[in-house]
Amino acid sequence: MKTRLLAVLLPLCASMGLQSDVIPPDSHVVEKCLRFTGFDKHPELVLVAVINSPGDDRILDVMTLKDNDCAYKGYKFNRIRFYVLKKSSTEQCPSLKCIDFDKLSETQAPVFVEDCYGGTASNKTGLEKEISEYSVAMVSDSTVIVYKSQLTKIFEDREERTQFKKPSI
Repeated sequence: MKTRLLAVLLPLCASMGLQSDVIPPDSHVVEKCLRFTGFDKHPELVLVAVINSPGDDRILDVMTLKDNDCAYKGYKFNRIRFYVLKKSSTEQCPSLKCIDFDKLSETQAPVFVEDCYGGTASNKTGLEKEISEYSVAMVSDSTVIVYKSQLTKIFEDREERTQFKKPSI
């Protein structure tokens, strides 16, 4: 009995260690920012970030982001979703706590962007921060697109920028 229990618990404990917050030797945490731009040109739109806990998927925080704000999700296993909403739809609920985002996901898909947890990097790379910039554009009265427009990698001694084109629709 003890052998069976040990055979089950040992792999379970080992896999939990693989997902822990241990930083590998000669490595450091890389800060990652998801920045959204172009909302200043579209005052009728609001960008909303919803952060969910990893275990029970309960909403931890709901916030509006302003143009050029960085989005962070906190703990690396949290999940963050972004919604582009019309400002008029948020006026009856200024705190945004009364919006049912699970129901909203059925009719309006969240904006897909990469994860905003930076992870770790070797100390040899000198990478300190990554900024992924997403731009918003109206393609019609009812269609909004959000696309990755730039990636900036900040190293100890330099910055590298990669520009991306607006997709044609």
